[in-house]
Amino acid sequence: MAVETRRVIIDAQVGDGQITGSARHESGEPRQFSGWLELLAALDGLLDGPTLSEIRITRDGES
Repeated sequence: MAVETRRVIIDAQVGDGQITGSARHESGEPRQFSGWLELLAALDGLLDGPTLSEIRITRDGES
């Protein structure tokens, strides 16, 4: 099984045990979340989506 590294960007606000924000691929639309379970669901959806190489082919360190 081939292993692929994926980059996910998370913008989060955390306070009093609560978390809200968004998660996205480098060039993708953000997925909003509110709560820890929604964060996990957003990550699951992003990691199940198209691979980074399917979105945009890059080499390490290049945009």
